Amino acid sequence: MKKIVTILTFFLLTSVVLFSCKKDEPVATIKAPTKTELLTAHDWKISKITALNGTDISAIALAFGVNINDYLDYVLKFDTNFDFLVKKTADTTFTNSGKWQFKENEQIVNFNFLSANQDAQIISITDNSLVLNLKIQNVGIQATFIK
Repeated sequence: MKKIVTILTFFLLTSVVLFSCKKDEPVATIKAPTKTELLTAHDWKISKITALNGTDISAIALAFGVNINDYLDYVLKFDTNFDFLVKKTADTTFTNSGKWQFKENEQIVNFNFLSANQDAQIISITDNSLVLNLKIQNVGIQATFIK
């Protein structure tokens, strides 16, 4: 009798252990978007322009003969085929376009337009904002873009 109880106990415990373990559910991995995906997801509107290293931002405007606030109306669009477009929202006749590419391990965006190259350092990029440092007429500026 003791032997039967031992055998039944063994089978009961074995059954409990085997059937109580459930398989792990697969964990969904969320892949962070690439810089290309972030850049090309939507249009980027300039929201702020600031000078770097204490440079007077009005010097940039004077160099181009425009009011610095006019730049706040610009929109930048990156395409996945490495074309870009700059347009002014209030002036549908103004557009500028060219090619773009990454440089230095995706830390720099290079713009090629009007037979010129312009490098812009990516300070930060998220789904909602893009911050670039660049030079215009040898004046360092930081341009902040929003979605």
